[in-house]
Amino acid sequence: MNDSDILRNLNEQQKAACKIIEGPLLILAGAGSGKTRTITYRIAYLIAHDISPENILAVTFTNKAAEEMKERVYKIVGPVANKITMGTFHSICSRILRKHAELIGYTKNFVIYDEKDALNVIKKIIKEMDLPVESFAPKKIRKIISKYKREFVKPNMVAGGYNPNTLKIATVYDKYVKFLFGNNAMDFDDLIGKTVELMSKYPEIKEFYNEKFRFILVDEYQDTNRMQFELIKLLGDKYKNVCVVGDDDQSIYSFRGADIENILSFDKIFANTKVIKLEKNYRSTKNILKAASNVIKNNMGRKGKTLYTDWKEGEKIELIDGYSSMEEANLVMDKIKSLIARGTRAGDIAILYRINALSRVFEVAAQKYRIPYVIVGGTRFFERAEVKDILAYLKTIVNPRDNVSLSRIINTPPRGIGKKSLELLELEAAMKGVSLLEM
Repeated sequence: MNDSDILRNLNEQQKAACKIIEGPLLILAGAGSGKTRTITYRIAYLIAHDISPENILAVTFTNKAAEEMKERVYKIVGPVANKITMGTFHSICSRILRKHAELIGYTKNFVIYDEKDALNVIKKIIKEMDLPVESFAPKKIRKIISKYKREFVKPNMVAGGYNPNTLKIATVYDKYVKFLFGNNAMDFDDLIGKTVELMSKYPEIKEFYNEKFRFILVDEYQDTNRMQFELIKLLGDKYKNVCVVGDDDQSIYSFRGADIENILSFDKIFANTKVIKLEKNYRSTKNILKAASNVIKNNMGRKGKTLYTDWKEGEKIELIDGYSSMEEANLVMDKIKSLIARGTRAGDIAILYRINALSRVFEVAAQKYRIPYVIVGGTRFFERAEVKDILAYLKTIVNPRDNVSLSRIINTPPRGIGKKSLELLELEAAMKGVSLLEM
């Protein structure tokens, strides 16, 4: 496949983003501007220019996005797409750590604790320390520990100041870290943090992956945190062929630790960065773009972009302003009822709300107006109790030191081992310095 075949269906901005092969590249991709298409064809362009697919790393934020991207690239370049390393930060780091786990004190069969596993460990520690749950809510402590990890703050680095609770949180943090290590386990933050630690501590490991991943692409870069930023810096340290794609105007995950400065300062941190702006919108009407632009232009901390579209003006946006969430929900349902009366199908109408807590008032209003509705979303497959039980069995088989997984299934199916018996077993195991399975 030649250049003209690859670039044929791209606009000028997208073509420019594909043609820059070497050096750092920042692609500012406005909403609906064909970002995924551009990344896909950029990868194809690299391969067409004799870049080995084995030297390409593409990082996405979800496994689904990684699979979709690989499928798209496969359709363009064929089976060589399977040689590209694509995945999330967590999956890529997990692969790296499995190969070098012994260097940081783990074995290759380490287990990964999800959020519920991590929360259960913290609950156990809080109970052992006899801390009041009112002041030391497990979920809150979990968020604090995660924030410390993302910012590379070790337990002994936590400054207490005049707040005695901070020092107690530091103790919980310390016990949590030791518990995970003792169980040959890592949480999601560890996967990235330990990879950064590995490459910082062992230059030869960093050199190996610098050579392996000579060309790096990162999607949704506006959502990266400090830890992820440090990882990308280490991976791209030698060749600097780092292409990041994102939109500072769509940065909404600061509550999860995302740092908008990663994208705003990219061209300052990576010298000689080229910047391409994807500004043609393929998704929205002119009225929607105009409204969005008038809102976002008031944000001072952003890179300037001017989105445009070939679509028509479209219907005008209507603003409904209620004095309370309940009145707002009633006004929305009143509007929906009139749409249905004029022939619109209920199934063609969607309500988006900012936080899940708002679902209740809309459900109440929908019932009041007798409007049929479906709440989209539910328990994810891997969060179902029976699935987590099976995974806990598998984790225990693979890693007998994993006390958290064994605790979950020790009485599943029922074996007459109650909560009190389990606590006594755990206490005795801790006193003897052995795993729960060895008791």
